[in-house]
Amino acid sequence: MKLLVILITLGCVGLVCVSKATCEDEPTDMPPYFVAPIKTELQRREISATAKAYAVVNCNAFLVDSRFAPDAVDTTALVSELQKLAGADPGPLKLVMRFQLGGEIERSTRTTIKNHVKQICQSAGFDSVSTSEINTSASWENHYKPLKDFVGGESAIETVKTDRLINAYPLRTKLSRIVIGDADCVIEIKQPIDGRQQELSPELQSAIRSAIESFGPELTKRKLLFRVRSTDAGRELVEQIFDARRPPEIPENVKDGPLFDFLQSQQKQYRPSPAMKLARALGFDAISYTHSPGGGAPEKRIGHPAPDFALDRVGGDRLELSRFLNGRPGLVTFWGVACGPCRLEAPHLTRLHQKYQDRFAIVAVNGYNETPEVVAKFAAQNQLDHPIVVGGGKVASKAYFVGAYPTTFFVDRNGTVVDYKVGFDSGEELEERVREMVGDGEID
Repeated sequence: MKLLVILITLGCVGLVCVSKATCEDEPTDMPPYFVAPIKTELQRREISATAKAYAVVNCNAFLVDSRFAPDAVDTTALVSELQKLAGADPGPLKLVMRFQLGGEIERSTRTTIKNHVKQICQSAGFDSVSTSEINTSASWENHYKPLKDFVGGESAIETVKTDRLINAYPLRTKLSRIVIGDADCVIEIKQPIDGRQQELSPELQSAIRSAIESFGPELTKRKLLFRVRSTDAGRELVEQIFDARRPPEIPENVKDGPLFDFLQSQQKQYRPSPAMKLARALGFDAISYTHSPGGGAPEKRIGHPAPDFALDRVGGDRLELSRFLNGRPGLVTFWGVACGPCRLEAPHLTRLHQKYQDRFAIVAVNGYNETPEVVAKFAAQNQLDHPIVVGGGKVASKAYFVGAYPTTFFVDRNGTVVDYKVGFDSGEELEERVREMVGDGEID
């Protein structure tokens, strides 16, 4: 009987919460758009390196009874704000068209709305307008309400702090918070969570502490956002390591009784996740995280000989990995022409090959199974001369357990895989690793 009372009481608390959430969904006086200049290092990194301004438009505002209604929104203010941003030196505009899920919109209606919104933005005078589309279940009001009263100077400094383990950056503008998330600081963990450890390593914790301290005392510490990836083995661990739950609070009007006893027992049983524990130690009130599961199991190769293979080189003979290494340390990277980060990485591989080829071996394996002609054309257009082999899809998935691209394996002089990396950050970071493996000092 006692347990039944507790469940009923908790159910009532839940009903109150639902009612409150419903109230928060009520319309606000927020306009159905947001525009801002792209100024900070972080914004250029996350949004566009070339666009001058950003605009997101609530396309559902142009619907009345599921039909396109161009007069439903007074776009005069939108055009005026965009014209101010375009100015005398207009440049490109990055336009995001946002649709809320929940009601069926005919494809032709969506197309009409998108064309209408794009024409409105083009009329502001930008050199060009590049568009993308977001479909989300979150309402416009609920998504942007937390930012309504946020005071952040659009000229604030948002410098990205980076090292081998993390990228860290404060969110000090409305634009950055709209694009990235409602948080005060972001920690992007570069290496996937892969199941080799249940905690945040001391080295990783030290890197996070150092980055947070570098932002100074003016950094607001309400919420810390983690961006994480995982391999297959790390998917379930992510929830354990980055669990954002806090201990349950006991309402002031609950002084005793079954509910009080239950909540008190929950407080005693509560154990903060490793990420929450670290964030609290750094002064943050709360955490959240985004998770991009990459799949694969590249960590299984660490400590074992690099699986040998023999594949055809672009514009050359067959390459056998073991013979090509020939006692040199090296890296084997799995990539594809259709992979954006891979294309960014490729010129740096050529530069490092030209500089270190006598002491360090570099092999790029096309794991997308793209045709030799496609790969050769890309190599010629970008003047790539580091060794590239084709037809490596099966080698990538079956021998190296690759689940995301690019994935790079570092091999020591004995042919043993000593580490791996998913993604590409910078040529400087890659060269630092190469120099460590060949025994050099600082980067030139």
